[in-house]
Amino acid sequence: MIAFLRKKYFQFLKLIDNVVLRLSYLHSRSEARRFRKEFLKRSGRTPVLTRQVKKDIKDYCRERFGSPAFWPHLANLAEIKGEFVRGWIPEDYFRYVLEPKLNPTAYVNLGDMRSIDHRRFGDFAIKPLFPPDNE
Repeated sequence: MIAFLRKKYFQFLKLIDNVVLRLSYLHSRSEARRFRKEFLKRSGRTPVLTRQVKKDIKDYCRERFGSPAFWPHLANLAEIKGEFVRGWIPEDYFRYVLEPKLNPTAYVNLGDMRSIDHRRFGDFAIKPLFPPDNE
């Protein structure tokens, strides 16, 4: 019975993580669309994002990142630069897909712990160049 409940609990946690991830994607993409509109309004430029450019961006996203849904951030970069350049990485793909793989949650705070090594290990560890104010 306990094993069954534990399994259901972890399934529920995974479901919650997926819902939070999807909501984060939606929020990030709506912010990107809002930014693009505001950028065009403030800069007074004519939009670079035509139907053909948008199709190119979506095709690039589909072949490179597996989904055309990553296009809003690339559209922002295209508007700022004045043209679409293949090779860009969308911000939401970097933040929610690449970064967790490159810097797993278990290791996120590991770099902060190095600043107290000299206290735990004495002269064995290198003292920080810029010690905190409370030392």
